[in-house]
Order: sequence, then structure tokens, then C-alpha cells
Amino acid sequence: MIIPFAVSCYNIIVSRTFFSNSLPDGLWEAAQIDGCGTLRYFFRIALPLSKAILAVNALWTAVWLWNSWFNALIYLNTESLQPLQLALRRILIINATGAGTVGQEAIEMRNKADDDALRSDRDIDAADYVPLSVSAKVF
Repeated sequence: MIIPFAVSCYNIIVSRTFFSNSLPDGLWEAAQIDGCGTLRYFFRIALPLSKAILAVNALWTAVWLWNSWFNALIYLNTESLQPLQLALRRILIINATGAGTVGQEAIEMRNKADDDALRSDRDIDAADYVPLSVSAKVF
């Protein structure tokens, strides 16, 4: 699953930069003098020297796939098919809310915070537009 996703635009740019900056031109010239072709140079010389960038690309791709739990949350309904990320998310939610139950007080506090945020947004909007309307009438 990691190999097809490793060919992304970002990984190609990082790999190209690595190959152009890290492998000296003299290495390619020496390989040509010894009768090495392009594919042989790539597989016998360049690829073994680029294990670090290949590991970095594989690691970034694995982390990207690991963090893509949202697609599974949207598309999978049965718990037996859900990946480990969703199980860990469920455990975090259960531990964050107490013993797995959300109390009525927490719901009321959240609703009150949402109402306060909406009220403060309306107050700011009104305070922003009142000077504009007054100055428009003056001119």
C-alpha cells in the first residue's frame, strides 16, 4: 500500500533534489568510462547510494497514510472493518470525556460556549459596521 502512494509530487521533488545535489557528476563519468549504461548506473550505483532518501520517502508516505483516518471514518460503518487509527481515536474520546459518558453538564457548557461565541461575533460585526454607516451618511 505504501509503494503506490510513494510516487507523489512532493516525494519526486525531494528525490530529484537529493539525486542532483548528492551524487557527483564524476561518478557518472567514471561509470561511463567503465562501460556502464544508464540503467546499470541507476540500479548498481545511484540506488544503493540513495537508501537514505528512499527511507525518508517511505517514512513520510507511511505517516501520511497513518494520518488519513478520516476516509475510514466516513466510508466504513462496521467496527470490524475500521483500521487501528479509528480504534485509537475512539479510546481517546472515551478517556477524554470521563468513563465513556458525556454528562449533561458538559453538553450545557458546550452549548453555552457556542452561544457566547455567536453573541460575541454578532457584537463585533455590529461594532464594525456602525462607523461605516455613520460615515457614509456624513459624506
